[in-house]
Amino acid sequence: MCNERDILGMQLIKRNDELSQLYEKIKIQQTTLNAGERAYAERVADIAALQMDLATLKAEGHMLKASVANMDMLRHEGLQLERELLQERTKVRALAPTPTPNPNLNP
Repeated sequence: MCNERDILGMQLIKRNDELSQLYEKIKIQQTTLNAGERAYAERVADIAALQMDLATLKAEGHMLKASVANMDMLRHEGLQLERELLQERTKVRALAPTPTPNPNLNP
């Protein structure tokens, strides 16, 4: 009887040690899981911020493309106006009276 009691006592101590080891492993895994959840939440926040930045940059890109198209149109219009100005200056020179030499100015 004492022998059985000693055996049961030893088994109980062994099981308690195993149980405490399992609880320690659970505690370590829970800590690791919590750290992983925090890291995941940070990455999700980073992704959301980057997606917002991407949307902003896309909108800015579209605006820049529109302004480049507008610049081409303005450049073309500027060249057209320069041609018209040159034509008008040519007309003014053609219509301007030619200066006659002043005989009083010659020595």
